[in-house]
Amino acid sequence: MGINFGGYQFSAPAPLVSWTAPRCQGLYVVMVKDRTWEPLPARPIYFGESGNMSRRGFPFNHHAADAWFNVGGGALLWVSYLPTWGWTEAERRAVETCLVDHYATPCNARVRLHEQDPIARALWAGVGRFGL
Repeated sequence: MGINFGGYQFSAPAPLVSWTAPRCQGLYVVMVKDRTWEPLPARPIYFGESGNMSRRGFPFNHHAADAWFNVGGGALLWVSYLPTWGWTEAERRAVETCLVDHYATPCNARVRLHEQDPIARALWAGVGRFGL
């Protein structure tokens, strides 16, 4: 059974730490267990897109991994993906942006801040190191 976000049917959630990203372009979502979410108790904390998901460095070498693990607070994280064969990068990014905006995923906001502002990058690096 898959999981639906914004009308898009993603794969069934798999534990992030043991997931092997497929060699295809697509969208992916990192989730944390949350019993208040239905029909599956999985709250999205990050949406991403890639021309080849197997090259994104899942799970520990991804540029947003620190944010995921901080927001997850030690809970098991889950991942689902949506293959997007034939989509352009612009199409993937547009859907990613819509999903991030709709679900207000906390890790996307932290990563965007980190990427845009050198002072925020320095502060975020400290937060990641000290678990604040």
